[in-house]
Amino acid sequence: MPLPDFIIIGAQKCGTSSLHNYLDAHPDIGMSIEKEVQYFNEGYRWEKGLDWYKSRFREGPGFKGEASPQYTWYPFHQQSAREMHKLLPDIKLIYMVRDPITRIASQYQDWVAQFWERGNFEQVMQSILSNPEDRYRVTSSYWYQLEHYLEFYSPAQIKVVAQEDMYHNRTETIQDIIGFIGADPDFKSDIWEERIHTGEEKRRPNKLMQWVVGDWLRMQLLEPRAISHRTAYYIRQFIQMTGSPVERPNPTGEDEQKLIELFRNDVHKLREFAGQSFPHWRAY
Repeated sequence: MPLPDFIIIGAQKCGTSSLHNYLDAHPDIGMSIEKEVQYFNEGYRWEKGLDWYKSRFREGPGFKGEASPQYTWYPFHQQSAREMHKLLPDIKLIYMVRDPITRIASQYQDWVAQFWERGNFEQVMQSILSNPEDRYRVTSSYWYQLEHYLEFYSPAQIKVVAQEDMYHNRTETIQDIIGFIGADPDFKSDIWEERIHTGEEKRRPNKLMQWVVGDWLRMQLLEPRAISHRTAYYIRQFIQMTGSPVERPNPTGEDEQKLIELFRNDVHKLREFAGQSFPHWRAY
């Protein structure tokens, strides 16, 4: 049974689902049967064993890959990079990033729809600014996450890709990623014209659903363990049908400036490492 040749390690809400589907269209690339395998996150699926992980990939020639953005959820998953390197020291890593503040807004919208977030955005802002281990904050701190991979992998094994580049220059960006993987970069697919998993239809659960769904099921809808991903998907779909649209927050003025200052140093280090200016981002 095969093991992956590359892994998309993050970040959440940065186009990893789209990239998973775009790459799977290539005749010489086979993505995992399900997205977000999360095998290398301790306490999640590691106990299922190596044979289970191998079974997530279809047999046959070509490059194999998976996409689990939770691999860059340090410090909540602290051993991902170490365990990955033990098994796959020669693998290539793709890290999708996005303007950190825009990513936070998209994450908030998503987590409200999935019951994970029950506070308003003002409360979220307070936590981001005051708590160094806030989930929104650390998952938008891309260099902070990459540092843990650079303890084990060389810079040549890691490719940073801006979600904005995949939106504005999709074909060139995907072909560049394909070339990094080692497959034929001249391939093109009609699927690349589609935008996948956009956030426009996220809906806030109604009050009855918020009362009915307890903490256990809420956690399962975010990270399914005791139930299947398919079951979690259908439950979320049912909840969405009864809910109201979730507006994506748009920090402006003083709030936006505070976030820019918070992420400035991390963004500068990421730019230096990636050799990219990220022109579509705010002026960090």
